[in-house]
Formats: sequence, structure tokens, C-alpha cells
Amino acid sequence: MSLPALPALRDLLNQHFNDAELRQLTFDLGIEYENLPGPKTRIGKSQALVEYCLRHGRLPDLITRCQTLRPHVAWADAAALLTGGPLPQPWQRYYQQIIDENTGPRYQLDRRFVRLTLLLDQGQDNPIRYIPDARRPEYDDLGRLLEEVKDEDRILVLLGKPGGGKTTLLRRLQLEHAQAAQGGQATVPFFLPLNAYRSETPGQPPPAPLEWLALEWHARHPNLPDFHTIFHEGQFLLLLDGLNEIPHRDKTDYLERIGQWQLFLQRAYHHNNIILFSCRSLDYSSFLSSEAAPVRQIDLQPLTPPQIQEFLEDHLGNGAAAVWPQIEHDSERLELFATPFFLRLLVEQVQADPHGQMPDGQAALLTGFVRRAVAREVAHSHRLFKPGVLLSEDDLLQVSSSAWATPTDLPTEGPLFSRLAALAYAMQIGRPGYERGTVRREEKDAHQLLDHPQAADILAAGYMLNLLEKDIRSRTITFYHQLWQEYFAARVLATAPQPNLVSVPWQADQMKKPLAEPLAEWLDRADISDRLPDAPTTGWEETTVLAAAMTANPAPLVRDLIHRNLPLAVRCAAAPEVKNKLPAELIAELQQALLTHVGVDRADLRARIAAARALADLGDPRFIRQMGPHGPYLRPPLVSVPGGVYMIGDDGSQYDDEKPAHTVEVTALAMGVFPVTNAEYRLFWEAGGYKTEQWWQTEAARAWLKGELSNEGVKQLYRERQQYLQGFSEDVIRAQKTSPEQVEFWLWQRNATFEQLDQYVDKWYRMGEKFDQPLYWYDSNFNHAAQPVVGVCWFEAQAYCAWLSAQTGERYTLPTEAEWEAAARGPHGRAYPYGPTFDPARSNTFETHVRRTTPVGVFPGGRTPDGGIADLSGNVWEWTSSQYQPYPYNAADGREDSEGDARRVLRGGSWFNFQNLARAAARLNLTPDNRSNYVGFRVVVRRPPSHPDH
Repeated sequence: MSLPALPALRDLLNQHFNDAELRQLTFDLGIEYENLPGPKTRIGKSQALVEYCLRHGRLPDLITRCQTLRPHVAWADAAALLTGGPLPQPWQRYYQQIIDENTGPRYQLDRRFVRLTLLLDQGQDNPIRYIPDARRPEYDDLGRLLEEVKDEDRILVLLGKPGGGKTTLLRRLQLEHAQAAQGGQATVPFFLPLNAYRSETPGQPPPAPLEWLALEWHARHPNLPDFHTIFHEGQFLLLLDGLNEIPHRDKTDYLERIGQWQLFLQRAYHHNNIILFSCRSLDYSSFLSSEAAPVRQIDLQPLTPPQIQEFLEDHLGNGAAAVWPQIEHDSERLELFATPFFLRLLVEQVQADPHGQMPDGQAALLTGFVRRAVAREVAHSHRLFKPGVLLSEDDLLQVSSSAWATPTDLPTEGPLFSRLAALAYAMQIGRPGYERGTVRREEKDAHQLLDHPQAADILAAGYMLNLLEKDIRSRTITFYHQLWQEYFAARVLATAPQPNLVSVPWQADQMKKPLAEPLAEWLDRADISDRLPDAPTTGWEETTVLAAAMTANPAPLVRDLIHRNLPLAVRCAAAPEVKNKLPAELIAELQQALLTHVGVDRADLRARIAAARALADLGDPRFIRQMGPHGPYLRPPLVSVPGGVYMIGDDGSQYDDEKPAHTVEVTALAMGVFPVTNAEYRLFWEAGGYKTEQWWQTEAARAWLKGELSNEGVKQLYRERQQYLQGFSEDVIRAQKTSPEQVEFWLWQRNATFEQLDQYVDKWYRMGEKFDQPLYWYDSNFNHAAQPVVGVCWFEAQAYCAWLSAQTGERYTLPTEAEWEAAARGPHGRAYPYGPTFDPARSNTFETHVRRTTPVGVFPGGRTPDGGIADLSGNVWEWTSSQYQPYPYNAADGREDSEGDARRVLRGGSWFNFQNLARAAARLNLTPDNRSNYVGFRVVVRRPPSHPDH
């Protein structure tokens, strides 16, 4: 659609339809008139209708209906305008410039583009908007995602890790829209790096965002229509890259600048432009979103192993066959190359030296790029790379012969790299009168920061090496990628560490505004839809990790970090370039410090979560790694549950299946302290657990493994639940204390036809589908080593127990539901595993706002008082061995038969549920093939183990 077309068609609608007729027109098209965004005037609704039809491919439908209703109007002229007139020359040049830039040698975004996985949150109005599950919208195309979001969800933020591909995705989207414009589309993509959002006068605040955008537009495109004209017509696709890179003096100043952008979004919301930010995940809390202008979040997922392999094959061809086996079974390399930036560096290194050694970590990859770039320019005999200019003769000899003492060495005699490091450090640290964290500087300022008579030559060399880039219009310079600034700043810290730069509080009573709001205060005012905000960061974390990798003796730096930022100390220690340089006593010191952080209530929950994740990365001493006949395994810590008579059930419950309360006799056993973690389950998976039929010990289990299990049991379960729900009014169902999404699902289930129920089951429980890993195995929200494994069905849990039994020579099984409740309630029959009353600070339930699983054991106050068993309330529902049958419980009535596909009982509640299902007596029943992200399991040993309890 050419640019004048949208207002032309809008004006025709406004002229020839009154309010009632326009409302009827939208109804005829199946569009909700009230849901059209923007001003409620007829002209506003006319514009919104045209935009809606444009975005959803309905323009032909709109024009056809208009021709039917108003045949005397020259709609054909509008149709011709929509589909065809040539763009004015200034617009043709604008779009061609975008295409040329993004398809040229620098970006090459039209070739070999491996699609990344994008997860879209559930939306502002959904109380569990941040829950990632199988029903959460998942995309591999950012353009398609934007087409499918509701029109009122036009403001979004793309979140991902450093080097995760955020900028590439925004530029790819810009390219796609420029190419579409040649075919008549109306959107005007405008890409801007937010590191340029600053004042022209040092020490002064920047202009308001709308003013700044208009100034940037006019400066770049003076021959195009005024920014405000296009903006008010809702034709912009604003691509604002690097929210975390906005220059600022301090944290307070940063929050004020984010507040300015939030105010801009509130004022811009009804103009119908699409606005897409990008930001590093760890640097984003829900600052931008507000009730007046909600901001949807898009999570950019790391590359999965199949995507990494695809990328290597696309770029290396047959050469990938030599590279992929070195990565495939190496968890550290898989994590490193799950980031597109580093995967591309690997490809470039292999292309340059197919027989070279694979780099171990980020610092080595970055260094390899710099070395190759220098060698290229030396080979071209450029003046700046002649001996004695910026590099010495020995420097050049070192480059040409690849004679390096360490994987991160660069030439040191000439001023080139030492001055680039000084520039990066100065830009990141800031100085009086300037904004800290700034990643864009005026060229004259860069000369001062370099503080060298050859400053101009150093900058020119940085451009040639693709380490720096220059904006000719504004005469500002920046590092080509923020990771390059962090890498060179890290070279300064490697020789002069500054651990104070990354100091953060970890005790709950140390949290001070504006660095971080105390968690207790936040929970008191949190809305049901809010997710727990991330722990505070300093902006120096990535730089410090790189510095540790480039330090000859990293042990002092790591030790200095222990009391300032313990999780970061472990990140440094676990880096491939560092871990073999640290003494065993320092590793033990780190492990003990982490156990202390995880195990004390005074630590902020977010600090406990970070410490638990770091502990798993370093090696959790609570899980003993041993070798069995089928490879390595982790022996879980266990706690004895004394034999005796225990009370189970709850006569006061609202749920009839918990009645009657009665006593059961339980034989002594040892129970896992924690649910089975991803780290434990990974060893079963790596040992070929899904390919070895001996672990799948029942006919139904083997049928599930082969994809032969019927889903009729699931359909029957849904029909029975529908019959149960039909016994309650809508008001009663809405009054239930559970998540609002669950209430809406219950209401849908209550009112659905049998055909709709069967269609739902067929969609989510597909016949013939085979699995060779847990359902959420590659989902970064659930797959950390410290988190409980989820997305495993009852058959998978049973198979793991059979494998672990064969590995240890002991009988590991799932607990019966009676054993589970006995362990949770103890001899005195407490209501919750930790005591008589619910406490949201003692377990991961919906009230805790985490909205995903937490690492095991991060709620020390939630452990059982008589044994120290963790996570029996919340986090994940846990499979038991028991078939779901009415009380009273009788182990001899067939409910403990492992054959068949009867429903099984789960216990404990989860992060997905409210407190009423986190009680020790609460029962859930699911078909044994259910694989949800809130379901896991724990193990028991039915005879005294051959090792002490932990």
C-alpha cells in the first residue's frame, strides 16, 4: 500500500458512512467495533479499521463490502491506490537504502538466516501473562508474531541474552518491511539505536523521546514527510534497539529516562504505530509497561542443539561434520554456542582455520576474531598496520606466526589495543560531566578518552577491524557491538580488577531503592498479573566475567567477588578459561558460601535463586556423582521417613476426594530431599534412556514410548471433569481460589461440547507422537540444571527410577501417595509441610509471583521440621505410584499396580497453583501420559540406603 493510500481510504469511509453504518460495516466483516483502538471519533475508527484490515490481509474484503454498500463511490480508485501506484522517488530511495544496507556485506540478512524461537507473553489482561507453557504463543518469525498480536498490543519489547540476536531480528524486520513496501505496503520502518538517545550538551538531560525521534528522522531523511505527520497517521514501525544502552549518569537517572519513554508510550498509544524495543533480559524489569500503554514481552530463546547444528551446516557445509561432534555432548559448549553472536564467531574461526583448536569460551572467541581481523589488514599492507605505526615489528611477527602465549593474548607493544581498551573502559565507567554507561561518543570526545597523539589513527584502525563504527551525520563513534566494548573494557579489568563495580546486596533487609525495591514491599503491592522482578544488576557483570577469563591468576578476583556478588564469582569460576586455574579449596569455599546463601531465610529470594543456579553450574556437592554400569549418575540426597501410623486426608476440605481423613501405616523409607532435577535427569537422557526399552517396564510404558498409546483415557478424564463442573454455577466457579486463567478454562470446559473437548485433547495429546526428551527440555525457563525436571509423564518418571535402581543396586521408586503425605504432614498431621498455616515466603506458589519453577531447595523455611525435606509444597506437582481411587487408602486394593494406563495421583501443588492446592492433603489426578510444565517427581528408597542420609 503506498503511503497516501491509508488516509485516502480512511477519508472515504468517514465521508460515506455515519457512526451506525460504520459500526455495521465492521460487524459485517466480523470485526469487533469496540475493540478497534484509537480515538472513538468516526475518523479515528475509520483509520483503525483500515489499519486492522491492512495488518490482517482483509483490505480486499473491506473494499468489496464497501463497493456493495456504496456502489456510487469510486472505491475502485482507492483499490488501485492500495495495490499499485508507484512510490514517490524519495520513498523509493528510502526503502532501497534499507535494503542495500541490510543485504550488503556487513549484515547479509537476506542470506542463510537461521530462525530463532520467540515466546510471546500472555498479555497485560491475562493474570498469568508470564507463564511459558505449551499453549504459550511460540514463533520463529518476528514479522508473523507482529501480524498475529491484537491491535491493542502494538507496543512490545524483545528480551534476550547478550549476543542473542536481538539487533539482527530488528534489522531483519526492517528489511522485510522495506521489501514489502516495494509491493505496496504502507508501514514505514524506522530503526534507531537507543545508545544515541542523549543530550547534545554534556550534563543536560536529553530531549523528550517524541522530540528526539522527530529530530533523528528529520536529520536522516530531510526529503521525506514530517515525522509527526507519519506518526499521527499510525504508519511507523519504530524499531528502538538497546533499551539497556540508554546513556545515564546513575541508576536514578536511568529510571527517570525510562520514565520519559513510558510517558511517551502512554501519549503515543492511540496513534496506532507499532513500537518494538529490544533489551537485555537481565537489564529489564517492567518499567515500560503501564495500564495506559501495556507493553507485551517477547522472550528470545537460546538456540537449541538442532538449531546450532542447522546453523553450522548452513555456513560450513560438509565442514560441519567435523565441528558438531565436538559440541553435541559438551554442555558448556552447547550453552556458549546457543548464542548466535558466538556461534557466528566459531563459524568464522573454522572457515579461517578448519584444523585449528576449538576455543573454550567467550573471551577466546572474541580474541580469535580480533586476531583474524588484524592478520587480514596486515596481509593487505595497509599503512596503519605497517611496523612502527600502531603495532611494533614484533607485534606483527606475532600476528603472522600466530605465536600466542594464551588464548586471549593480543599484541601489546604498539598502542592499538591498549588504547582501544582504555577507550572502552572510559566509555563504560564514565567521568565527571559525562554519562556513565554511554556506548556512543562524539568523535572529539573519543580523541580525549584515547589520550594518545595517534588517536585518529587508532579510531581509523578500529573501523577497519570492524570493532568500531562511526555515524557520519552526528560524528559519533561506538563499538560495533556492546560485547566488543565489554571485551576491551575487560582487558583493563584483567590487569587491574575492580570488584566493587559489581557489588550488589543479597540480604532482604539490604535492598534499598532505587537499586532494588525490598521484595516484601513489592509483594504487598503486587498485582496478580505481576512477575517477580529480577535481582538488581550493575551493568558490569559481562565485563567482569570476560576479565576473569583473561586474567593470568583469576583466583584473587574470584575470591574478592565472594562477598560482593557471589553468583557472579561463580560465573567467573565456571568459565572454561578459568575453572582449571582455581585451587580446589577455592571451589570448596564457593560451594559452601552458595549453600549458605541458599539455606538462609534472611537472603532475598532472588539472591537464593541466583545462588542455587550458580551452585548447580559449579557442581552441587549435595548430589554425589558416581559411575554405574550404565554410565555416570547423580546420587540424590535422602532423608529417612520413620515407619509408623500417619493421618492422611482432610474432612474439612472443599474437595471430596480428600475425605474421609483416616490413618495409614507406613513402612520406614528414605525420601529424596528434592524433586529430581534437570541435572540428574540429563544423565539418564544422555545414557540413551529413551532408546533403551529395558527401563520402560510395563506394556503401557512401552506403548507410550513408541507413540502407540491411545488418548481415549484423556478424553474420558475431560468428560468426567466437565460433568463435575456442570454441577456448579458460573459464580461458584469464579469464586474459586485459583488462577483466573484456570477459572476461565474451567468455564470453557464446563460449557464445551463433547466434540470441542475431543478436538482439544487431539490437539494437545496427539496420537502417534513419539518423544525422546522431556517436553520443556530446551525451554530456558525450565531447563536449568538446578530446576526440577518438568514435562515428564508418569511413564518417564518410572523409567528414570528403573535406570537409577540399576545404577545404584538399590530399589528407587516413586512414593505412594500415602508415603508422600506421611512425609509432608509428619506424625502430628500438619496442614502444610512446614507448619499449620500457609506462608507465601516458604514455597513457590502462585502467590510468590515467580511464574515458573525455582531451583530446588531455595525456600529453607518451607522444609519439613522433622526431616528437612524441601519443596513438598509448591514448585512442582509430584507423581506418585498410586492410581487415583477414592479414600480410604488401601495399598492392597490394586491401586499400587504399575500396569495399565489408569490415572495417577500427584501431590504438592506447584508454581501454577494457589495455596489451597499446596496443602499436604491436596490430591491431583492426571493420565499417566500428561507432560506439563508444573509436573515433576521425586524418588524414594524402600530399604535403608547403603550410604548415610544427607
